[in-house]
Amino acid sequence: HSASKLSPTHYPPEPKSRSFWGYKTDYIQDPLRFLSKCALECGDIVYFRFNKCKIYFINNPDYIEQVLVTNSSHFAKPKFGQFTYKLL
Repeated sequence: HSASKLSPTHYPPEPKSRSFWGYKTDYIQDPLRFLSKCALECGDIVYFRFNKCKIYFINNPDYIEQVLVTNSSHFAKPKFGQFTYKLL
């Protein structure tokens, strides 16, 4: 997947949830395993939601650099973004 090929109406692949409660249960039980599974199932860019929060998991060093450094002004970062960085 290329970050430049995504349009506002097209989302990257979403992981399958085996739980009735969705991704929360999988993430809470084992965050690293959940994110590893996302990368294996869906590739370098993964989309999922927790409640109303849209989350993009980027698993490619080049894309991460693009989002956080090279083109950082082109990407909206939520107020809780600092917390998100701590998860990484």
